[in-house]
Amino acid sequence: MTAMDSFSELRHVLAAHAGQYPLMRPADAVKLVYQNEMGGGHLIADPQSSLQRLCGELAQTAPLPGCPLIEDIGSGMGRVMLAALDTRLCPPAQLNADFVRSAQLHRGDPDVLRQKLGVLRRAAADGLFAFSAAELDAFLKPYAASGCPALSHSPEYRAAYRPAYRVVQTSVSLSGLLDAAGRALRQKGHLIIAVDGRCASGKTTLAARLHDVLGWAVVHIDDFFLRPEQRTPERYATPGENVDHERFLAEVLTPLRAGRAAEYRPFDCHAGQLGAPVRAEAAPVTVVEGSYSCHPALRDLYDLRVFSDVGPAEQMRRIKARNGRYAEVFRDRWIPLEERYFSACGVRECCDFWLTLV
Repeated sequence: MTAMDSFSELRHVLAAHAGQYPLMRPADAVKLVYQNEMGGGHLIADPQSSLQRLCGELAQTAPLPGCPLIEDIGSGMGRVMLAALDTRLCPPAQLNADFVRSAQLHRGDPDVLRQKLGVLRRAAADGLFAFSAAELDAFLKPYAASGCPALSHSPEYRAAYRPAYRVVQTSVSLSGLLDAAGRALRQKGHLIIAVDGRCASGKTTLAARLHDVLGWAVVHIDDFFLRPEQRTPERYATPGENVDHERFLAEVLTPLRAGRAAEYRPFDCHAGQLGAPVRAEAAPVTVVEGSYSCHPALRDLYDLRVFSDVGPAEQMRRIKARNGRYAEVFRDRWIPLEERYFSACGVRECCDFWLTLV
């Protein structure tokens, strides 16, 4: 996004917030501009204290029907509204992790912040807000002299709107995914979402949570493990080819995209053969979960793509807890194959969201 585009986007954000919060004061408009450029990292003393503060706010925040989950503030940032948060889907620890990670990734520029305050001045001069341009200038003069620090909402704003939120970079936030999926579902009527990523990164747990809470259908691409006759040296030598993506495309993805039920036989790794037939009904939302789900032959057929990440040390800790003595097989065989696939096929780069699940 060019500087001109970001300034135009900010003008639209300011107009939206002026309409939503007519009692906002200069401090609230400046805070919005500050968050648009600098994010919300100033609130993080340390992650554990941040989590404790979040839990305290959640305990005092009543659900508000009709409240959006994400309030757009521009620059790829959003305010996750605590009054709309379903902690069954996004527990406090996950939101806090998204908040901390967003602060680490989003580094604003103080010089650009000052330029964006100029956009705010012009908006006030155009009569966008209930407060006057003179009131804004009276606020900005000492604010700029103090170095444009982080600031709090005005007493008037707090009394009228009781703000309770966390600022996140939406592309790395589970709340951002949930919000985007909800909006896309309202527009399209049905969705297919891929959740790819490193083993032990939480893909299956996330899919189960989405199924249990929202009723979203789930298909596991692990059910399309290569049949014995497909396991040739030539196939294993090609990144991403250690999954039967051809059969998955024909038997699952193509019919579901057409709104038809899919019928397939999962591969039974213990028996070494295809198992009993399974029927997957067409659903409003289907989650395709598992490594290789964003294979180049499949990725363009999804409505949203997610990459689930985990660091090497945490990955092995989880694998040892889950797989015991077979952890070395993952370390020596499956993880290297995955990493070749991620790198050669540009998997992370093709995804819309990059989550670190806790």
